[in-house]
Amino acid sequence: MVLFIRYLLLLFLIFLLSCQNSSDTRNQQKTSSEEIQKSLEKANRYLVRTENERIEAYVNRHKLAMKVTGSGLRYVIRKAGNGNHIQTGDTVSLNYVVKFLTGDVVYTSEERGIMTFIAGKGGIESGLEE
Repeated sequence: MVLFIRYLLLLFLIFLLSCQNSSDTRNQQKTSSEEIQKSLEKANRYLVRTENERIEAYVNRHKLAMKVTGSGLRYVIRKAGNGNHIQTGDTVSLNYVVKFLTGDVVYTSEERGIMTFIAGKGGIESGLEE
């Protein structure tokens, strides 16, 4: 839903910039890429702020003990293993469920299979390398 709102806002900005009539062509040419960039950055900051507010409200409402990484990734470990900590180069297998804030499931390991990867080699969602 948040992604949809971002795209909708971006399309709205593009629409506003392209809806000038032909007599405004000279003015349109004066619109610099810097002005467009500033507008998009402002819109992005707003979307990031409102998305973070929605996430915080969700976390607080459901009393989740979320952990947050340096990149802002939020996660909950439902059942911790009792093995050794993962080291770079280790083969890792995990079960997972990815959901929207609404609770709707995006995808799971039951649908796609257990995820197996080599730690530190990339090629997976960046949050898993954290």
